[in-house]
Amino acid sequence: MRVTGPFAYVMLYGALYAAFGVASPFWPKFFEAKALSAQQIGGLLAAAMLMRLVSGPVVAAFADLIGSLRLVLAGCAIVAAGAAAALLGTDTFVLLLLAALVQAAALAPTTAIADALSVNAARPQTAGRPLEYGWIRGAGSVAFVLGTLAVGQLITSTDLAPVAWVNAILLIAAAGATAWVPRPVAQASSCGGLRCGRSVRSSQDSGVPIGYGGFSFGLRQSRNA
Repeated sequence: MRVTGPFAYVMLYGALYAAFGVASPFWPKFFEAKALSAQQIGGLLAAAMLMRLVSGPVVAAFADLIGSLRLVLAGCAIVAAGAAAALLGTDTFVLLLLAALVQAAALAPTTAIADALSVNAARPQTAGRPLEYGWIRGAGSVAFVLGTLAVGQLITSTDLAPVAWVNAILLIAAAGATAWVPRPVAQASSCGGLRCGRSVRSSQDSGVPIGYGGFSFGLRQSRNA
């Protein structure tokens, strides 16, 4: 059974951006609860940002090359969910760094691929009129804010575990939502990677807050030391 119309895209963007919202603002505090030093936290989040810069264009181009955007997007979301779960079960810096890098590599291309699906596919119809991309992306932005507010009610100053497990659940939901998103139309897939490449460059914003958070958190703590 396939969900038709804009609801399929809202499901995908809602789950994906809610996953960002429940985790991105709280990663520094999450790692602090794991007894990492301020310098380790800043280094870990900065390394994750650099991983995103490398992984995003490479994986998105690969998805465009094999012509299976939905499959690659679902795979990335599942890997990122597994990495989030792994963060719960380890407390050593090396293993936390490894899990964070794996998740960063998997998450980097997700927004670019989702954008390529929504832009390249035939426009979904609502009330007989095409639904503009801005409304779809806007739904993701709302989901980000709601995710941040919701997980804020679940965490405490000493228990940040909900950040990781809610993030994992939402990423799995995003992977499942790809099954209902329509395939890109044949004409759009003939762009030879150009449109997808533009999406990669324009969609790296999802990685900036985490990387910026890493630098600014480490800088603030170093100044206070």
